[in-house]
Amino acid sequence: MASPGRRIGRPPTCECGECRKCKHRLYMRKWYRRMSPEQRREWMARKDKDLERQRDRERYQRHKKKRLAKIAARDPKKRRAMWMVNNRKRSGTIVPPDACERCGSAGPLQAHHPDYSKPLDVVWLCTTCHGREHRKPDHEFVGWGGEA
Repeated sequence: MASPGRRIGRPPTCECGECRKCKHRLYMRKWYRRMSPEQRREWMARKDKDLERQRDRERYQRHKKKRLAKIAARDPKKRRAMWMVNNRKRSGTIVPPDACERCGSAGPLQAHHPDYSKPLDVVWLCTTCHGREHRKPDHEFVGWGGEA
């Protein structure tokens, strides 16, 4: 459980307290805090999980171009390497293996570029192994794309 005053989730884009967005955020916070824990649980249970999931997917697709533009602006070599692999996957020139090259698990695989200057030299990893690869101590962290 979070400590009082500590934010959970995304930081607000504005904190002026005067604009429409800030007023709505403050109203919703007060509205949510007025409810008892039982009322909050009931409110969450009434939400349609499939509808929420669908809206999340739509929001993800709506903002996809903006996210990719941030990657392209921050690291053009990385974006170029991603494009090259994805285009070749689509055309059938590159066919990913059936299993992860590290652990051998089957399932959706991701292309990992050890060196962006060699865009077609990729290692095919499962989501777990790819995450571990990027969390290595010697790996340079470039951020999530949210910083200006």
